[in-house]
Amino acid sequence: MMSILNLKYMLFSTVFFFLAKSCSEGEVGVSDKTELDTMHKEIQKLAKSEDCDDSKQWRFTALGAKPCGGPTSYIAYSAKIDTVLFLSMVKEYNKGMVEYNIENGLVSDCAMVAMPSGVICKENMPVFIYSNSKAE
Repeated sequence: MMSILNLKYMLFSTVFFFLAKSCSEGEVGVSDKTELDTMHKEIQKLAKSEDCDDSKQWRFTALGAKPCGGPTSYIAYSAKIDTVLFLSMVKEYNKGMVEYNIENGLVSDCAMVAMPSGVICKENMPVFIYSNSKAE
């Protein structure tokens, strides 16, 4: 598994690249589909960098933005990672998705994505639980 220091450096570099590119173009945020896809992959990589062996160490947050409003999904992450960096990456990604949706006139279903009530660990992977479901 990649060392935490190398992972932090790589993720910081990615976030810095996107912020610097946005500022150099006189824009705030990220609205290019390729940049959004890259950011999403980096967010996923950081979220999956820890095994789920203690559900008390796991949190979740909204990810993405539907054109009608609300997140496209939720993502689980370990409290062992650099959560400040992770949540800032998610915030920038979500903001970029909103801008992209507006700039491109996108539409989608307006169905709300159910918010999990918690996270449990199964086979070292985080699994969402919902208030109307029972943890196994």
